[in-house]
Amino acid sequence: MQLTQRFFYRYLNIILLISLLNMMAFTSLAGEKMIIPMAEKQPHKMVLHGDSRMDNYYWLRDDTRKNKKVIKYLTDENQYTNAVLKSGTVLREQLFGEMVACMEQQDQSVPYTYNGYIYRTLYQEGKDYPVYQRKPVNKNSNWQILVDGNERAKGHQFYTLGGIAVI
Repeated sequence: MQLTQRFFYRYLNIILLISLLNMMAFTSLAGEKMIIPMAEKQPHKMVLHGDSRMDNYYWLRDDTRKNKKVIKYLTDENQYTNAVLKSGTVLREQLFGEMVACMEQQDQSVPYTYNGYIYRTLYQEGKDYPVYQRKPVNKNSNWQILVDGNERAKGHQFYTLGGIAVI
């Protein structure tokens, strides 16, 4: 069995164990009379391109993030989720540490050539996001940074790069 296959099956077993622990936590919370938040159904008819459908949870859409009813429901959901998953916190952190330890922290993609440039994606130790680079096929040139996700993420709570395309 290849190393990656063994790695996969080991962590698949661990994920199944976490699921089992979460189910056990759920049943133990039942004794504490914890109320599971249930979103109420409010029928909302939607018509798009002549096709109509009923969305009972459309009221949860709050693009302004100011609807107090939606915010309360989501807060209740988050509190419930945290309570159910609390018993597995130490195990989750341990597993996360093991998985990160198995990954190469300083890594890069296989370089490829396109339109006279060599492209690669660089992953740096201690950084959260990759750095996309290129350099002319001339091997004496330095790598040019196309996108540095770490720089772009500075000052933001959340950052994601949907994709990068070279045309």
